[in-house]
Amino acid sequence: MKHRLYLRVEGHGIDLPSFASSIHRYISGSIGRRRHSGAPLAAVPIDYWMSNEVRIEQGFPEEALLDLIRPFREALLAGLIEQPIDVTAVIVAEYGEEEGPVGYFFSEELISTLSAIRAKLEIDAVPDMSGVSPS
Repeated sequence: MKHRLYLRVEGHGIDLPSFASSIHRYISGSIGRRRHSGAPLAAVPIDYWMSNEVRIEQGFPEEALLDLIRPFREALLAGLIEQPIDVTAVIVAEYGEEEGPVGYFFSEELISTLSAIRAKLEIDAVPDMSGVSPS
């Protein structure tokens, strides 16, 4: 099973270009826009910052997620993130036709690091479409 990992930052009134440039030496990413916020009755587009994706072909995505979060925590501790932000750590599991379910082990260090940056954890499972050609 392959995995993609990234951090997503949102916030109402957050200056995303300033945010991105202030943390760039710790962690790289880009600014994007979702069609809506996901909130009921609020079809308002929302801008976000997303770290560069980390791709895991084999191994333990939990360890790679911790490696991704550490520099973000360092930027937070350095006082570079002063604006109120909403952080989500994302694990996307891409499963093939013959693959069964997997489990994840979240260490105390990973949980405490997620807590330190006040992050939510999102886990998505999607079919691996890398070998499928468009019709």
